[in-house]
Amino acid sequence: MTTASRSKITFKKIFIIGIILMLCGIILSLLAMSSVTHEVRETGTQILEEGKYYTISPPKINGVYFVNSSKLIINLYRNGTIKLLIGEKIVNISTSGNITTKTIDLNCSIVPILVYVVEADNNLVMKYDYIIIFISRPLAWLVVPATLCATIGTVLASTMTISIISNRSRPKKHM
Repeated sequence: MTTASRSKITFKKIFIIGIILMLCGIILSLLAMSSVTHEVRETGTQILEEGKYYTISPPKINGVYFVNSSKLIINLYRNGTIKLLIGEKIVNISTSGNITTKTIDLNCSIVPILVYVVEADNNLVMKYDYIIIFISRPLAWLVVPATLCATIGTVLASTMTISIISNRSRPKKHM
């Protein structure tokens, strides 16, 4: 075998490795874009006293996520009135001996909610359900290796393509 044929085999092998790395980069980037829908809740019951403040904390979410919807469902039992302070919005809820249920759309926000008890007769009870539906990308970290594989693969494949073409266009030496 001559030196030229050995270098062509090496160029071809490196070219194939570059193509494989590019394909791995594409596959990893597609995996990184996969998403999963989750629903988390924070529920609780609180006996309310007139003139006091209470806080409803949102459920905990970890990682990279996009909120699809968030809402708060409040059930009040017995007699009383409360004010919910949600960001800059105030929502009043009153009940008079019956069960009052109020569903509040939080417009995809995840904020603690302050509850102020305006009036409460005889053990006003509040049950709440804070619900968040979100999309997460658990494999988002694969973007880094995907970028590295695709970049290295592209450099190898394009460099070897140029080398293979330049070797073929050279005049052959006769001995």
